Amino acid sequence: MSTPFTEAAGLPVNAALPVVTFSPVTLTVPGRPVPLEIKVSAPATGENLPVILLSHGHGASNFLASLHGYGPLANFWAAHGFAVLQPSHLDFTGLGLRDDAAAGGPLFWRSRAQDLRFVLDRLGDIETVVPGLAGRVDRSRIAAVGHSLGGHTVSLLAGMTVTGVQRAGELARRRVPPESGVSGREQDAAEPVRGRAHVRWCLRV
Repeated sequence: MSTPFTEAAGLPVNAALPVVTFSPVTLTVPGRPVPLEIKVSAPATGENLPVILLSHGHGASNFLASLHGYGPLANFWAAHGFAVLQPSHLDFTGLGLRDDAAAGGPLFWRSRAQDLRFVLDRLGDIETVVPGLAGRVDRSRIAAVGHSLGGHTVSLLAGMTVTGVQRAGELARRRVPPESGVSGREQDAAEPVRGRAHVRWCLRV
């Protein structure tokens, strides 16, 4: 007899809740060639939801490397109490920008981290746009997760520097900026994180 499949793979988790997904949330970013689109997944009920930023990889897939990818993973996290935000970076093949070297293609490694910074800066706006989400997000508990090149992206967000590249450390964001609706100044990457950390942990896959 086969063993029943469980999404938790045997790990202890709380009971799954119904999930609500809303996409796209569209943000206009100054200087970005196209608007930033985000998919938001969250449990239908519950308060004080921690946030997970999920940065997609760079593979050749038409949909995995975008806000459309990682559905089972995002749904699992949301079902167990997280608000999951998935931006489409500029290397999403559906945008047709990978050959634009002048804009940062094909990898867009710098703009990817800038995307995540912008999402963090606009958490309050995102929360307001998504029906039923306003007031339910805990902006003091934020994690960043990335797959493949997305792992590089969240590392930059957390303060990683790139050998031979000047000012890469400026892409880091560790504290909630004032405009996000949570008190506290923005933190430089070189400073120790105190108080309410913006990105509590990163997972690179």
